[in-house]
Amino acid sequence: MKTQRWMLPLGMIAVLSFLLLTILGKFLWPGYNPISSYISELIADENPHVHLMRTFMNIYTICFCLFIFSIAVHAFRTYHVSSKIGYTMLFVVAFLSVIGYGSVPISMDFIFSANDIFHLIVTICILLITILAMIFIAVGYLRQEHLNTMGKISLTAGTLFILFNAYHIVAIVTGQNILGLIQRLTFYSFHAFTFSISWIYTFKSNR
Repeated sequence: MKTQRWMLPLGMIAVLSFLLLTILGKFLWPGYNPISSYISELIADENPHVHLMRTFMNIYTICFCLFIFSIAVHAFRTYHVSSKIGYTMLFVVAFLSVIGYGSVPISMDFIFSANDIFHLIVTICILLITILAMIFIAVGYLRQEHLNTMGKISLTAGTLFILFNAYHIVAIVTGQNILGLIQRLTFYSFHAFTFSISWIYTFKSNR
């Protein structure tokens, strides 16, 4: 674990970078509505500050990838097989984020382009894999008595992530104009998990 220890705080840095993206994006783009608009629109070509927003997204992606890699390595050395599977799946999510969001920009045209369709498919895959990963991680932690706290954090975050995603589908079907808000609640529940786990691993050496 010592060789990956410097990567452990990167989970917190990733979350802070994501928060800067979502918060500054609103203030720097007066016409952007965070209640009805998706976060992905902040890194769309039409954003007047797109390069700054993509910088925050790139910082988030790189830090998250390195953090999850370090935890996955540690999981394979120490943890239950469920945790190993879960963190491996999260690493796949991080890789998909790099491919889907980093190399294929989106637009805000009403007619979906090929890039936008690819972006949508990647997003669906990421959400489904993340849900499964959170379940595996929670089960793995809960099966190891000294890791119950992290198991409860994972289970709570995973439950919220599933509920908000389910409500997201309901909101789309019923035409509710709060899709941006629901997406933020979904992402923030996952990032609360990321920040908490990063904090625990960084400052609790016995994990």
